[in-house]
Amino acid sequence: MTTSLLTDHHVYPRSTLPGRERWHIEGLLNQPLLAKHLSSYMNKQVGMVKVTANPLTGRVLLLFDPSCWQTKTIRKLLKQAFQYSQKQTGCAESHSTPRHKGLAGIKQRLNENHLYSLVQRIEDEQCRVLRNTAIRASAINSFFKILSPIMTGLMISSVLSPIAVLTKLGLSQGAQLAFFTGAFGLSKGAESITAHHKNERWSKYSNEIDKKMSEQVFAHIQSLPMPYLDSQSPDKLQHLVSHDVDIIKRFLNYTPAEFTDKATTMLFSSVIILAISPVAFALCLLPVPFITRLNKRHQTSIREQANKTDDLTDSHRKVLSNNLNGLSTVKSFTAEHIEYERFCSAKDAASEHTVRLDRENSYYSSMNELIFVMGIMGPVVYGCMNVLRGGIGTTEFMVQIGIAPSILNSATGLEYGKSLYRDAHAAAARLDAVLNIAPEVISRDGQQQLTAGVGSIAFSDIHFGYSQHKVIKGVSFEVKANKKVAFVGPTGSGKSTLIKLLLGFYQAQQGQIYIDGNNIEQVSLKSLRQSIALVSQEPFLFNGTIYDNLVYGRPSATFDEVVAACKIAQAYEFIDAHPDGFNAQIGERGHKLSGGQRQRLSIARAVLKNAAILVLDEATSAVDNKTEAAIRQAVDLISHTCTVIIIAHRLSSIRYVDTIYHIKEGEISEAGTHEQLLARNGDYAALWQLQISEQKNSPAMR
Repeated sequence: MTTSLLTDHHVYPRSTLPGRERWHIEGLLNQPLLAKHLSSYMNKQVGMVKVTANPLTGRVLLLFDPSCWQTKTIRKLLKQAFQYSQKQTGCAESHSTPRHKGLAGIKQRLNENHLYSLVQRIEDEQCRVLRNTAIRASAINSFFKILSPIMTGLMISSVLSPIAVLTKLGLSQGAQLAFFTGAFGLSKGAESITAHHKNERWSKYSNEIDKKMSEQVFAHIQSLPMPYLDSQSPDKLQHLVSHDVDIIKRFLNYTPAEFTDKATTMLFSSVIILAISPVAFALCLLPVPFITRLNKRHQTSIREQANKTDDLTDSHRKVLSNNLNGLSTVKSFTAEHIEYERFCSAKDAASEHTVRLDRENSYYSSMNELIFVMGIMGPVVYGCMNVLRGGIGTTEFMVQIGIAPSILNSATGLEYGKSLYRDAHAAAARLDAVLNIAPEVISRDGQQQLTAGVGSIAFSDIHFGYSQHKVIKGVSFEVKANKKVAFVGPTGSGKSTLIKLLLGFYQAQQGQIYIDGNNIEQVSLKSLRQSIALVSQEPFLFNGTIYDNLVYGRPSATFDEVVAACKIAQAYEFIDAHPDGFNAQIGERGHKLSGGQRQRLSIARAVLKNAAILVLDEATSAVDNKTEAAIRQAVDLISHTCTVIIIAHRLSSIRYVDTIYHIKEGEISEAGTHEQLLARNGDYAALWQLQISEQKNSPAMR
């Protein structure tokens, strides 16, 4: 692979985590010397901890400081490193990946193409049937598109002079005109019907691929391990499922159909016009290089202009959104004139670039039309001269000038399709990188199933860290069944990390965790997570009814069981008071409910799961005193049937638990009851005194 051909398609990420990424570089495979130089170059860069290039796989593993490098800048650096390594080894072309020739070479290149391999992975027999049907429909439609101008030419020719062959068959000039007029009408009708049939088939094919690809990508993201999911923003993952898949759908709906249409039209037209005049055929193709060059230049220019216009339009929308969301603040500062000037400035910038974009499109359309018309004049003038010389008759001439535009159209106009291909190929590379990340194994043959037990927990010398940062340092504790324990401590001390380890979201780097005497690394993740119910600080409720959200973790629950769980969680009273009761719609993320109501619904959902262990992660940090008391009462009721773990900043909510663990810098600094820890006058007592002092000095306490 030459240096000039090293594009984003050849250098792409396989997996990305903060401070740890794995990349694939086409051309690195089976090149140990190249890999050695690339590793050496990368390891010398500031912020790179360790870089290993593997010539056996063509991949590069990078450990780096995330504050210094991002995926975009790493791609650029890898290209530079690859180019440097090629120069050092003198293998810009000769040391590239071995290529097969002929059909085997074509197949090899297709398999290395992200877009092709991704679509092949998604296609099933139904999709292949739809694709083949769509291709046939395109070919048939192209035939009738060619037939229409031929019939037009013959119809005009029959008016100018009768066609000798048809005259010999006994058809008068009027009959010939009637015949070709009818044939023209039928061909146009057939063209319209087959065009509809073609569009419908390609739409069905692209939508079927879109559906299957979305489902597969969504299911795969659901199965990915939490370390990867924590490193990605929800917007980025949503972009993969919706935007990137949609880009591929648009490509499949347009480009294959357009290419098939142009290819078959070119084939049919070329056969006919070559039979009439090879020179005319050559003249039809003469403008193609000029139109292609113009289109290529336009696509490059328009892409830059369109991106800039989109950015400015987006900035204008943000100015408007910020203003409308903050009108009370604007009015309180009497800053309406400032906001008006900011709005006008953003609108002016967006409008100015929109005008530039429209001007560029107008110039392209005019020039394209001019070159097209000038190009058609060549075969037309040549045909006229040929008629005058007696080289061809009127009939051949009319057919020739009818088909000439079809040839020129077929040989040009693929730039939009190429643009769609580039976007789809880039989207496929991003999707491929995610789909190649190994999912977590929820259940494996031979693994133990953690059966419903009493919920005893034991942490034994647990160590864990993110990258180079140690979070948990030798934590050990035991929780007996049906007991309430709490973990408190400063932000970042490792409290929530302990819960992630318990749920199997992360694996301890040292030590073991036991539930009812079972090592959680030896049981299936599915059975482990079914044994634990989690209530987080920000309870996530789905758009739907109260009842739908309650039975989310246990769809088979009876209505009586749902009501009982709500009563335990102190949620039944406000549900029963609602006009729609359990059928009340709660909106996106439960925005129609108060914070306390959402929290109690979340607890009721956890109770209904009937798990052996209940985890409350900062469940009372954002609720008022009345709601906190209701939640504490609910926890007391729940603890009779399961083990309860509470993570809390508000110490008043955990005064009555059986054991409190104070976590400091990843270690248990103190453990005991509330009274015992106060008597020790240590970290917990200091934290308690600080919160008591804040409550006394708060306006609500005065």
